[in-house]
Amino acid sequence: MASLIRHLILGLRLALFRPVPADAWHSSVGSLLMLMLASLAMSIGFDWWYLEPKPGLFNPLALRDAFWDLPVLLLLGWLAAGRLARSHNMDEAISWPLLAPIALIAGWIVCQLLGYGLQAAASNDYLGKSAVQWAPSIVTGVITWQVLIALSVFRRVVRLGWFSSVLLTLPIAAMIAWSLLYPPTRFWYSDATELDTSSEVRESVASEEILELQAGLIYEQLNALEPHRPGVVDLYFIAFGSYASQDVFRKELAVIHPLMDQRFDTMNRSIRLVNSNSTLREYPIATVSNLRRAIAAIREKIDPEEDIVMLYLTTHGSKEHLLAVDHPPLELSSIDPELLKSLFEEAGIRYRVIVVSACYSGGFVAPLKNDQSLVLTAADADRTSFGCSDDSNFTYFGRAVFDEQLRQTYSFTQAFENALPILREREKTMDASAEFSNPQMALGGGIVPKLQALERRLAARNP
Repeated sequence: MASLIRHLILGLRLALFRPVPADAWHSSVGSLLMLMLASLAMSIGFDWWYLEPKPGLFNPLALRDAFWDLPVLLLLGWLAAGRLARSHNMDEAISWPLLAPIALIAGWIVCQLLGYGLQAAASNDYLGKSAVQWAPSIVTGVITWQVLIALSVFRRVVRLGWFSSVLLTLPIAAMIAWSLLYPPTRFWYSDATELDTSSEVRESVASEEILELQAGLIYEQLNALEPHRPGVVDLYFIAFGSYASQDVFRKELAVIHPLMDQRFDTMNRSIRLVNSNSTLREYPIATVSNLRRAIAAIREKIDPEEDIVMLYLTTHGSKEHLLAVDHPPLELSSIDPELLKSLFEEAGIRYRVIVVSACYSGGFVAPLKNDQSLVLTAADADRTSFGCSDDSNFTYFGRAVFDEQLRQTYSFTQAFENALPILREREKTMDASAEFSNPQMALGGGIVPKLQALERRLAARNP
């Protein structure tokens, strides 16, 4: 323990770019192991700190990713030790291959601690901005600091020349960049479903096998749709999560779709279209073409004078009121309000509930509203919505309306109205200076009797 504390103090001096002589370090396997365990414990602890809800499930598979870069650090340490021996004619330096890795990890622990501390301060609004706003600056600063520490280790601790120091720092900069592009597996997950999905092999949507499989997946879902029941107001549900580059939209639909099936009687009357590399063998991808197919197939099953079709879209939105449809490397068309309106008009679906959870989604209200429609959006036409991060299981809007309020009522309008003060408070807590997202609702008088009939039927079905 004394050796660990000593090395952490040296790491602090190194991180502050203070002189740290080579002989101040204990270059031993035990010292390296202690620093590795300290860094690992910090990562596991802070991962759990940010987990919501707690206590969560620990993912042991993440341990294999914890020190994937250690062999590279050891190789660089060996090269640095050999270079030091040759340049200074010090035969004993060849026994110091652990010096550079030990100094690097000790300095990086200080970086790690400060980075986590800044994130905690930002998320608690101590910095005057939200964690989302501060995240890019925090990440950029910590990365730059880590690279400079690496340069300082080779230049000031191992005492190499500038050329050799820069040369040995380049692989470290590449490793850091790689870890940003392909982040290591998280240590904690909120539930078993999320943990199981995270452990799956993530395939490419562009592979021939997956592309061939997609046709079968959409056919299976459409073929499984059951027809309307005469005299019954049936609800048909389409879940559309179209942004593959962030997992929150997939995770949101993984809860909302079963909720609709079980509580709102949409079992065998629902379709899930989702863009995610982890579900390519399970659900068809979310594209405009597949959405058109789904709406057309549902139209063949419903009684347009009796039944309601509900569409829930969750993705990113732009100021130009375009909904992102993203699944790299595919080039997919985005969705605008007029396109969405035309899909329902062409199919001849009268009674519609359309929910758009995205930034600037209020721009969809005016084009989509009519006497037979209920339109709900997560934000006003000129405001952002919140909660679209990989650490989240829900967007703020999806959690408040679906996961919370629609578990207590069968009324979509009542759930929306009850969610507004909750959303306002959560957004204020996250960032007191941010404008309220101001979700919008447009309710046509013609759909009200249908919604009321559906509410009565569901309440009688689930007393």
